[in-house]
Amino acid sequence: MSPTSSLSVYSLFVFQPSIVHGVDAKQEGYTSDSLDFYVDKKLDLGTSWICLFLEARRIANGADGFESAQAVSYVNLDNWLLLSISVCAFAAACALGGNTYTMEGAIIRRVIPSDNSCLFNAVGYVMDHDKLKATELRQVIAATVASDPTRYSEAFLGKPNEEYCSWILDSEKWGGAIELSILSEYYGREIAAYDIQTARCDLYGQEKRYSERVLLIYDGLHYDALVMSPAEDAPEEFDQTIFSVNRDRTIGPIEEQALHFVKDQQRKRRFTDTANFTLRCGVCQIGVIGQAEAVEHAKATGHVNFQEYR
Repeated sequence: MSPTSSLSVYSLFVFQPSIVHGVDAKQEGYTSDSLDFYVDKKLDLGTSWICLFLEARRIANGADGFESAQAVSYVNLDNWLLLSISVCAFAAACALGGNTYTMEGAIIRRVIPSDNSCLFNAVGYVMDHDKLKATELRQVIAATVASDPTRYSEAFLGKPNEEYCSWILDSEKWGGAIELSILSEYYGREIAAYDIQTARCDLYGQEKRYSERVLLIYDGLHYDALVMSPAEDAPEEFDQTIFSVNRDRTIGPIEEQALHFVKDQQRKRRFTDTANFTLRCGVCQIGVIGQAEAVEHAKATGHVNFQEYR
C-alpha cells in the first residue's frame, strides 16, 4: 500500500462517527493483550481511535488493506480518557513508513528473560520487537567477526578470531561492549547502554552518525530494554523503541527522560555492585561475594536480582 493511499484511508476513517469499545480480535488478528488493555480501562473513544491505532500497527507490520471498519462492536460510554492524539499520530506515522515518530508517554523498563542471552534479546526487542533473537544475533556476530580477522584480531577480541566465533555461539556466554558495537553496525543504529550504578551512557555507533538510536539499561549483570510507552501498563506492542537522532546528536527530551529514569533506578539501588560488596540473591536469599560468585550463581540459577548488604 502506498503512503498516499494509506493517508487517505486514515483520513476517511478518523472522521467516521463510529464509537468503539472493542474489536473482533480473531477476525483482525489483534492480540488479546492489546484489546484487554483498552477494555479493562473502559476507554471511551468518540472516534475510532482503537481501530485506527491497531490497524496502523497491522499495516506497519506488512498487512495490505484496511479492514477494522468491519470490526466495530458496541458502545460503552464510561467518561474515561481519550487515547492521546499523539499516540494515534505515532501509529499513523508507523503505517506511512516512518517508525521514529516520538509519542508522549513514559520511559519504562521492559524486562528481558534471564537466560544468559539478555543482551542479544534486549537488542532484538528494541530493534525488531522480538525477545527471541539471541541465536540469530549470535550468528550475525560470529559471521561478522569471521569475515574480517584483521579488524577483529586477537588483540581486539581477547582471544583468537576462530576461538571467539565458537565462543560467542555458545548460548551460555554473555555479551558486552564488543557485541554491542557489532550489532550497532549491523542494524545501522546507535545503541545507548545505560549503566544504573554509575548513570553512565555508553553510546555505540556514535562515530557512524546514524540517524536513529535505541536504548538499553544494564544493572551490572543483566540487560533490559528501555522503551517509550503510552502508559506504564500498556501492552508491549505499543512500545516505541527507536528514536530519531537530532542535528545536535541527541534524541531530544527522550534523552533527558531516559537519564532521569536511570538515576531513579540508581537511587533505588536497582543494580548489582559486582566488585566491592557482599550480595544477597533477591530470589533465593543466598549470599554471594563479588562479581565472580554473583555471575556463577546467576548462570546456575537464572537469578539476576541481587541486593547489597554489608
